[in-house]
Amino acid sequence: MKPLRLHTKISLLSAAILIMALVSALVIIINQFSKLTLIERRERAILAAMTLATETAKLEQPNAIDRAKREATIMRNARRDFTAVRIYELFNDKLTETAQAEGSRDAEAVSAEEIAKIKKGEIAQKELINYENNSEKLFRVLAPISVNQRKSAVIGAVEVEITLQPALATVERFSRYILLIIGATILVVLVSSYGMLDFIVYKPIKKLLLAMQQVERGELNVEIEARAPDELGLLTRGFNRMLSRLQEMIAEREHQKEQLAIEVSKAKQEIWDLTGHMSQMERLAIAGQTAAQFAHEVGTPLHIINGHVQLLKLFIKDAPKEVNRVEIISEQVKRIENIVRTMLDRTRQPELKKEKLSPNNVLEKVCEAIAPTVETHSINFVTSFTPEIPNILVDPEHLQQAFLNLLNNALDATPSGGTIKVSTSYNSSSNEVVFEISDTGSGMSEEVATHIFDPLYTTKEKGRGTGLGLVIVKQVVREHNGHIGFETKLGEGTTFRLSFPVS
Repeated sequence: MKPLRLHTKISLLSAAILIMALVSALVIIINQFSKLTLIERRERAILAAMTLATETAKLEQPNAIDRAKREATIMRNARRDFTAVRIYELFNDKLTETAQAEGSRDAEAVSAEEIAKIKKGEIAQKELINYENNSEKLFRVLAPISVNQRKSAVIGAVEVEITLQPALATVERFSRYILLIIGATILVVLVSSYGMLDFIVYKPIKKLLLAMQQVERGELNVEIEARAPDELGLLTRGFNRMLSRLQEMIAEREHQKEQLAIEVSKAKQEIWDLTGHMSQMERLAIAGQTAAQFAHEVGTPLHIINGHVQLLKLFIKDAPKEVNRVEIISEQVKRIENIVRTMLDRTRQPELKKEKLSPNNVLEKVCEAIAPTVETHSINFVTSFTPEIPNILVDPEHLQQAFLNLLNNALDATPSGGTIKVSTSYNSSSNEVVFEISDTGSGMSEEVATHIFDPLYTTKEKGRGTGLGLVIVKQVVREHNGHIGFETKLGEGTTFRLSFPVS
């Protein structure tokens, strides 16, 4: 069985309470109306009996009986609800009928109690039932007839009998009308209360329930219109505020998730970069160990050779030609020692000596040093320096070493007749000085480009490259908090771009 809705329950409860209240009021009203109606009928009968008794006491003529009969008949005919009007004479404690109105109902015996009241000059009252006429209820009044207004001079009595059925029928009709009115009132109240509760209570609650179902499905863009500033309106506004706060919390959570994802991505990239850097440092360390071992292994024979060369000088000091040859051998041995020492220096972490310098001046010195080599290779060398560029805080020796390595690579990659371009610029948005070194050489493939910063990786012929030049360049840039990037295309050339923060 489907449960009743809230507004239906409230409507039925209100109707039940109203029915109980109206029925209670109806019972009280009908009871009082019935009493008042019956009292009015009884008082009318008493008044009529007393009036007729007064008129009868005035009759002293011989035709008094006939006149009394006419008076009784007139009174009965004047009131259709009078069922009997009679006049009695009191003699020897008995009432003897002397006259009655025409059409009066058959008389019923008068009791001793009624006679005793009449003798005292009091009015006797009694309710009767006419079983011959559907148990009709009657009311009988016996009013004493007194001479000279003295109770002791009671000579008779007047009987007036009135039917109570019209009054009871009036009460019954009144009760039916009241019941119809109550029924119509209950129906109107029930329908109106149902409609009002449906509009005021059920529809707002239904909207809230539908909104809650939408929220359960994940639809948070819901807003309910609050029509009235009552409790349901406050509940609706509170629900809207709760949804708004929930949306804000979810948006904040999504933003935090995005930020967390970005931070995780950055952390992963940093870990990846750190891993790559550690790998490069490990390979540099291996290269340093190899170079140190090489220097140690080569140094010992060189010292021995140098010792024998010095001894040879002593023995052939009188032969200039041979002395000259020994000097050449000694110079080449020193050159080998310098080469070994240079290899060791490249694998070490030298101490930086930074100072504020003009980027153009640093690069001009490098270009002047390498200009003869460029001319020897018949390569076009183009410079483009931005004037009044901000200073940068760098170690000039290290920076020149990085530029020389890049220019040497450009010279090795650029054929005769090609072009090498060197330029400086200032990026105001990032507050950085940018160096660009580009060539029109052979360029690099994608596979080669992914390994150019790996230690000991080289594509040059044996004896021409160590695989440490670009590693040193990247290390110098990183030591100065800068950035290095490149663009290359196989067969068209390569451009390296170094960025350093303005001091």
